[in-house]
Amino acid sequence: MADRAAAPVPPLQPLSRQPMWILVAIIAVMGLGFIALNVESDFVVRSSSVAHHQDAKNTTVQIVYVDKPIEKIVEKAAVDIQKVYQSDAYDNTYVHIVYSTSCDQPNRHFLSAALQISASKVGQRGPITEIVSGCNEEGVVRVSSEPTFYYDFHRHFTPSYNRHPEPGVKDDYTPYNKPYSLKNFLHTAKEPAGARGNMPIALIDVDFFFFQPLRVNLGRNVTKYYHGKIQDRDILDTVEDGYALAGDWTAYYGGGWFDTANKDKKDIICKGKPCMNVTQEEGREFYAGSGPPYILTKNDWLRMIDDYGKFVVEGRKLNTDWMIEMYGYGLAAGNHKIKHTLLSNLGPTWPKVEKNSWNFLEESTPNPCDDTTLDIVMPKDPPVMIHYCQKYGYLDAQDQGWHFYKYHIPYDILKCDAMILQLPPPTQWTDIPALNLTGSALRGKRHEVWAECTLGKIMNQAFLTTKERLCPLGYNTHQGIPMNEPHKRDTALPGGVPKVKTRL
Repeated sequence: MADRAAAPVPPLQPLSRQPMWILVAIIAVMGLGFIALNVESDFVVRSSSVAHHQDAKNTTVQIVYVDKPIEKIVEKAAVDIQKVYQSDAYDNTYVHIVYSTSCDQPNRHFLSAALQISASKVGQRGPITEIVSGCNEEGVVRVSSEPTFYYDFHRHFTPSYNRHPEPGVKDDYTPYNKPYSLKNFLHTAKEPAGARGNMPIALIDVDFFFFQPLRVNLGRNVTKYYHGKIQDRDILDTVEDGYALAGDWTAYYGGGWFDTANKDKKDIICKGKPCMNVTQEEGREFYAGSGPPYILTKNDWLRMIDDYGKFVVEGRKLNTDWMIEMYGYGLAAGNHKIKHTLLSNLGPTWPKVEKNSWNFLEESTPNPCDDTTLDIVMPKDPPVMIHYCQKYGYLDAQDQGWHFYKYHIPYDILKCDAMILQLPPPTQWTDIPALNLTGSALRGKRHEVWAECTLGKIMNQAFLTTKERLCPLGYNTHQGIPMNEPHKRDTALPGGVPKVKTRL
């Protein structure tokens, strides 16, 4: 049988061009994506808060290599990373910080943000609650929407008490909000905004900056900050029922309404009450010379809070001085025998007056007024906080020269287009010898100029940090508001000018 003829081999067909076209397209798209990624990365670096590429490198954390061998196995039960952020981790060494503000307070937002930021920067631990008075529904929504800058920060809203602190009382006095909003907080606030157990509570003001964390009951010897005359033992950082800590304001108030010169006021308010029997010496040592921060247990706050408010109301009937609220506090503390140990490092206010508080700068302190950086010169042992309610500057005249003064900061400085503070020149520090001061006057002026420049830098840091959250499309970083203007500007926007006060 003859073999079959082999089937003819079909001719070769030319390769289709379609797969090649797809391959070229894929390569092109990948190339464009690579270019876009490089452009985006460069934009992120350039548009961040870090000014230069080198700064970005310097702020990058240390490189971690994924192939590094594990040296030790740690069981999860041994390290509970969440515990330090839970309320049950707060023992009696931690402090719940509270401060009172008003919803219509025009500088409330940036002061509150700055306080939170400073607390975070120094590593403060423990709850912080802002007690905001007088917000309507719209105000509650507005304030609640503000960004926060502290890991355990809360807000508690109360009615306004500045005109009607008690039924039938009509008296326009903003500090009424301090005792009465605190009373509302103590009785109605729920955790985590409210106080936990008998945890120490520190009442401060919104115009405070932290320089060290605030802790108590650590057994620390703080005798060097005590300048009283009665206690002849080692002074410890103890806060427990019946015993409190507070700032030392004896330079301002002495014995307050326990002084013989104010006996008429004490006799009226304390008639038939335990505070009637408090002597002038005891009043000065334990009660009337106290200032913020007031650090008491929750039990002690609950004991004295009613009298704190009522004594302020009664005091305003006798005298309309702005500081009546603090006099009322001293009487209330004395009425319940809550002895305060007054310490000079908790919240000093003014170098001109508080000689014992402002002595933490060394002779070798570098120039704190270097205006090329926002970095501050931190002393080795700074105060825990500074209460910046005064004017701080090279010159003593109220409306002359470079100075830091919270009341000269425009209210709209957190607007995205608003400028920030122009810092004082370095000569503020180097020219101090030209004032020919000696002794305590020289020491006070050095601390005052340090505060002038340091507080300005901290505030600028706070403005920039806050604007990063408020202004996703960018914001003005120009230091265009000179800190030597005699009055507050109407606006922090470019083109604003300081107000001119006319003299009658």
